[in-house]
Amino acid sequence: MHSSSLKRHLFYIVITAVFLTIIPFSICKAANQSAVSSSAGSQTAENTVTYTFDKGTTVEMLQKKLDSQPRVLKVAVFRADGSQKSEGLLEDGDIVETLDENGNVLSTVTAVIKSDGGDDSGLPSDGGDYVLDGKTTVEELSEKISAMSGYGDYEIKIKAYDKKQKQSGLVCTGDTAELLSEDGEEAGSATIIVPGDLTRCGAVTEKGCGMLYGYLACNTELSGDILRAADMNGDGTVDTRDLLMMKKQTQA
Repeated sequence: MHSSSLKRHLFYIVITAVFLTIIPFSICKAANQSAVSSSAGSQTAENTVTYTFDKGTTVEMLQKKLDSQPRVLKVAVFRADGSQKSEGLLEDGDIVETLDENGNVLSTVTAVIKSDGGDDSGLPSDGGDYVLDGKTTVEELSEKISAMSGYGDYEIKIKAYDKKQKQSGLVCTGDTAELLSEDGEEAGSATIIVPGDLTRCGAVTEKGCGMLYGYLACNTELSGDILRAADMNGDGTVDTRDLLMMKKQTQA
């Protein structure tokens, strides 16, 4: 085998090993065969392989996974229309690229978001978002987890946004839900999202409505878990429909 051919094969093997933390081998192999592009975001949904991501996966979560790798890697996400998405939830049809430190595209996949199925346990998914109804107390959530897991298999601990353990009161956007097995081992950790709770108090408030209004008017910045909590109807887009839903809740 010629040396140049050998180097190409070694290059693809290295790419595959690096990206295994995000996509399985079969997807990664196909992605590497179709990933090389002249500029970021140039791939389309028609000429990339698909990969199913868990509902609630965000751009930030993907980058966090890459940050754990020994080499510098970046993720770039593009909407179906070609515009770049720098944060927030992944949506069906988004193009997900992995790039090296020089901006070269290593892998490209088209996102398919896993739908809510009957096999969903309702337990927190490690590294994801855990969406809860407003005005849920720590005690109610603990009882819910206990009932779901067969009374004793799992327990849940809630940490507030400031990392202090929360023994009572409402669970809020930005709290962390830690799922523990019966032997005390951590089985998962997720960020709690309470739709409409933009003030981290566990409920929709007039102040939160004002924050969302400011965001829609381009006067206020919302990001991360707060932006995800602003998506009241869960359609992956924050718009005036979400603001109307929040206002209705404050008037109820």
